[in-house]
Amino acid sequence: MMQPMYVPNQANRTYTYPYVYHNRLSQPSQRGQDYTVSVTGQHEIFAKPDQARVSIGVVTEDKNVETAQQQNATIANQVIDALATIGITSEQIETAAYTIHPLYDYSDNNQVLRGYQVRHLFTVVVSNLTKVGEVLDVATQNGVNHINDVEYELANPTIVYQNALQEATLNAREKAENIARSLGLSINRIPLRLSEENVSFQRPRYTAQVLSASTDSVTPPVQEGDVKVTATVRAVFAYERFD
Repeated sequence: MMQPMYVPNQANRTYTYPYVYHNRLSQPSQRGQDYTVSVTGQHEIFAKPDQARVSIGVVTEDKNVETAQQQNATIANQVIDALATIGITSEQIETAAYTIHPLYDYSDNNQVLRGYQVRHLFTVVVSNLTKVGEVLDVATQNGVNHINDVEYELANPTIVYQNALQEATLNAREKAENIARSLGLSINRIPLRLSEENVSFQRPRYTAQVLSASTDSVTPPVQEGDVKVTATVRAVFAYERFD
């Protein structure tokens, strides 16, 4: 059987689509009939967040490490009890970090211990987004003196990502078909190889400065925004000449 002719000037062409990628048309395989085209498919979905993670903390200092720990524990418990009054359960509050650091003064190249700092950081998961500002208010009014950030997210991102993954796969096939069609070729719609390349969740994040405990309202103008979910796949399709 006569082998199909390989056309050199069809190799290593670059095509630009809404998402920039490079496609390489390879030489015939050992079977002598198949050519391949490699493409990258991508799809983005913007989804409304349905929960937030509020990162807050209690920082205490004292000459005595045990006193600093006791003070920190007292304030932390006070914050947890106060949050419970607005519907935040203990299951929604996680300890993100608990650290103890010595504090030093320096004079004439001498290091002198002056006390200890205890830092207890929490993550509060807020399922009712209208309560994010209230959570910050109540927390700071009851002893929280460090606010790290507020991050909005999806409680169940898997469903959204699976939809993005399906669309990315279809996008890859569409690109392969367009490339083949422009060269007078047709492809086998079932890919020879298909791999998941990248997973991306871009979450709206509000970063606040360190705040001192206050009886005044400190609710920042936190805006939810959208969560951007991106799926990327790489696929290899076989194609044949029409003639």
